Amino acid sequence: MRLRDLEQALQRVRPFDTKLQKIDLEQFPTGFHIASRLVLSAAENDDVEGCVVADLGTGTGMLGIGCALMGASAVIGLDADLDALVIAAENIEAADVEEVMDLVQCDVSSMPLRTAGLPAIDTVFDSCIPLKTPCNCF
Repeated sequence: MRLRDLEQALQRVRPFDTKLQKIDLEQFPTGFHIASRLVLSAAENDDVEGCVVADLGTGTGMLGIGCALMGASAVIGLDADLDALVIAAENIEAADVEEVMDLVQCDVSSMPLRTAGLPAIDTVFDSCIPLKTPCNCF
């Protein structure tokens, strides 16, 4: 997928309603412009296609949806906020990536990923910074 196509697809992702945004949870929107470039950068480094991607603090699902559209084998969007996950679920359905992306409500700072029954994770997006991680780091 080209940058322009990814950007157009992510432009359709519904953002947070600023009235519902929870600053104490560090909910800052990642716009489609920067999200498309972050995902494409990770994809160009072979960190997306065919990989299991974790989107920590997924919010409305922008980065995870981008990874799903770029060929991730699975995307796990994790967030503590149920309101954000409701929006993310709607966005995942609208983007037609529900076969690839799942959502988990949790506080990632206290979640033992290795014992949670989740697959080994290849790539992690934390907020809006892609971090290449070895599969056995969790």
